[in-house]
Amino acid sequence: PGSKGPCPAVAMEVLRILPGWEAVAAWVHPQAEDIATEPVAEGTLPGLANLGSTCFANSVFQCLLNTPGWFPEACLAFSKFEETTQSKKAALGRAFQALAREYGSRAGGALQRSNASLRNMKVAIAAIDPQYAGCQQQDAYEFLGCLLEGLEEGFGALLRGAGEAPSPSAGVIRAICGVATLTRRECHGCSSCFEVDRVTDTALRLPLLSPAAQFDPHLREQEEAAPTSLQELLDASQQPETIEGYDCDACRARSAAGGTEHVHTRMTQHGHVIAETRDVVAVVLYRFAHALDGAGNFKSVKVKRHVACPTELNIESKAYRLFGVVSHLGTSLSAGHYVAAVRSRRDGAWYECNDETVTPLRLNALYDGRAVTSVRPGAEPYILFYHRDQRDNDMQPPSDAVQREMVAEAMAKAACLEADRALASPAAADDAQAGRGAAGL
Repeated sequence: PGSKGPCPAVAMEVLRILPGWEAVAAWVHPQAEDIATEPVAEGTLPGLANLGSTCFANSVFQCLLNTPGWFPEACLAFSKFEETTQSKKAALGRAFQALAREYGSRAGGALQRSNASLRNMKVAIAAIDPQYAGCQQQDAYEFLGCLLEGLEEGFGALLRGAGEAPSPSAGVIRAICGVATLTRRECHGCSSCFEVDRVTDTALRLPLLSPAAQFDPHLREQEEAAPTSLQELLDASQQPETIEGYDCDACRARSAAGGTEHVHTRMTQHGHVIAETRDVVAVVLYRFAHALDGAGNFKSVKVKRHVACPTELNIESKAYRLFGVVSHLGTSLSAGHYVAAVRSRRDGAWYECNDETVTPLRLNALYDGRAVTSVRPGAEPYILFYHRDQRDNDMQPPSDAVQREMVAEAMAKAACLEADRALASPAAADDAQAGRGAAGL
């Protein structure tokens, strides 16, 4: 809110003084031929060594590194950070970029425990959140959020230099894998409809139990035993609720204009309405919750409810295809194991990635469009990764073109903000000029 729209002429001038300008120029001018792309070797996907209960991270990495489209290539911009930069955001971006390059160029085998790219990635994410410094099992969903938010902030640092000063997010990650949700309200008194609480997250989280089931052990047992589908969970998350005694601003204004007494009315509210999706959609089947047990105490539980997960999904008139699944084995968050099933960017085949071990998946449903409830016996799907289907013919521009435009627009907006600061502050402009001279630009 309050930010100006993109101004390409000024943006390009500002981008040229920033560490990642060459990569950004590739998005603004896609015809450029000298911009590097991520190397992709042939053969089986490489495994990732477990550095001490890091299966949660390895499973997420496998899905992100096999994301179709521009996500891996966008992260190559982090190579423009100078090695001397001490910013945590810069270090995370550089570490992920290095891991993506080595992963992409490796033909089979595994990145071993001694691998520098893998170890540097662990150090970099631990610098952002110390809970990842040790060797304890962590939640894969929380790790995904931490990683994506760190990369999002890293793009902001990339555009504004590598300092530690707070700066607005560049919005690049959300331009690729953002999910916008909002609350829609309708007043029964004046029939006004309006939308509030719009937020854009990097994942769509769906609870597997109703709120009432968390307080009723018997109801929880019934719901957990009843199979459901992803579409049913989406529908349930948007079920309307009626609120009595609603103080409607439109009704108040109408009463004031007519000289009548304002009366509170009834309102129908639809929460978690999906307003917009990008090329990548991550759906979290949230299996870890706090529920009331038979003794009246709250405890952490894992919900093992079977969910039919479609390999082809329609959201807001857009068609998506499944390309990654992070699954959890075990009875609790603190004791279990994560594995990933991914559709390889190299050959389009599905593989199970279990830390260092990568094996082909021969599950027919993954190839013929049927829904799956599990990709491995005893493992419950936890995070589903979908990508906009290139065969989608819903009158939208081609997927890659849309994504380039989103990334370029987000970066141009951030550059305009930086230009405004420089124009408003002569001292800032002098500092920017001095920075260009020191960098040899």
